Amino acid sequence: MTDTVAMGALLFMAVAVAAVYVLATRLGGVRKSAQLQRKNEQRHAEQLEWRRSGRLPARYVTIYEPGEMVDEDMARMLELGYYVAEDADLVTGSRRVIYRLSGTSAL
Repeated sequence: MTDTVAMGALLFMAVAVAAVYVLATRLGGVRKSAQLQRKNEQRHAEQLEWRRSGRLPARYVTIYEPGEMVDEDMARMLELGYYVAEDADLVTGSRRVIYRLSGTSAL
């Protein structure tokens, strides 16, 4: 009888640990997704401010984290008159993109 109770307790603990692991993994993914969304919204707000003020930087460097909406941001930059001067994949899995404003000097 005690062996059955002990086995049941061990099984319950294993299931509880697995459930906590799955829950923590899901919450971590949700948090990371929210961070990427906030970063995208901040970039977009910055680009809207440039458009509103008419003061566009000649050169803009940004690093996109894995999972970030790169295409959407690149499309907005192209609308503002930028072109991709350099696009590099980093060892961390991130992507560094250097934009330059069309018609400006590379220096």
